[in-house]
Amino acid sequence: PQEWRERTTILLGYVPPEQLKTFPNLKWVQSWNAGVDPYLVPGVLPEGVRLTSAVGAYGPAVSEHMLAMLLAIYKRLPAYCDQQRAHIWADLGPVGSLAGKTVLVAGAGDIGRHFARLVRALGAQRVIGLRRSAGCPAEGFDEIYGLGALDGLLPQADVVALALHPQGILDFLHTYTPDIEQDSVDESYLDFTGNLDACIAIRLAFAKNGKVFIRSGAGIVADSEPEKE
Repeated sequence: PQEWRERTTILLGYVPPEQLKTFPNLKWVQSWNAGVDPYLVPGVLPEGVRLTSAVGAYGPAVSEHMLAMLLAIYKRLPAYCDQQRAHIWADLGPVGSLAGKTVLVAGAGDIGRHFARLVRALGAQRVIGLRRSAGCPAEGFDEIYGLGALDGLLPQADVVALALHPQGILDFLHTYTPDIEQDSVDESYLDFTGNLDACIAIRLAFAKNGKVFIRSGAGIVADSEPEKE
């Protein structure tokens, strides 16, 4: 109700940026997101309002979840769980390993840096970071590139991990919308059309076997057949 908006001085959580102007007495916005770029657009944040973010709050927890999903793919755990429920034991073949792999992380913020350190600890040979601008080196990465380098780096990567905040995804999509004809893409990838998952997953459909694509906050979204060791 508008009465509540007039009485509100502190907002905690997420409020659509365009609605901030409906809180006439606002003093402080505490976002539960790490990225707050939408609030920084000129004219969005009312003059004098303090803005703080949750940067640094999610790195360990989310990166560990990403690692768990990655290992589940490599070790075929979802398939073995299905077999267990069906009271079946069948060898599904060789499993994968992070040892010696090249990992490409889109997003070199708190989550991306934590994930980079985790995969390095488990034997990844090369960890590459992508951010909106190449800028300075980031802890945990061997190399840092701008997002525009994606297509050149994908063929080199065994694992692609998405750790961008929503505005970074939108910025990326503005430039990198999939341009491959849908009827030439395997049906399993079509659910991702129109978002960053599609942009990467469709490219992976044409890449070498053994690539895995994961993203922060959503676990596994696409993978190709694990390569044999």
